[in-house]
Amino acid sequence: AELVRVRLRLEADGFVAERTGHQGSGRSSSMALAHGLAMVGADSEGVPPGSRVAVQVYDWSFLARATPGYRW
Repeated sequence: AELVRVRLRLEADGFVAERTGHQGSGRSSSMALAHGLAMVGADSEGVPPGSRVAVQVYDWSFLARATPGYRW
């Protein structure tokens, strides 16, 4: 498996993960921007949009910007 740095956001039907850019070990900016690490297959050419991936979240700050979906 390969760990990919991702940013997360909450949408109406769940969480969405997006790569933070270049993933090289010398790219500290992609680590600073990330909310977590997504696990993908090492031989994967990419993850199709809408696919489910496991993410180890280490920065939950993105939830502070989330709007509750209350339907009164």
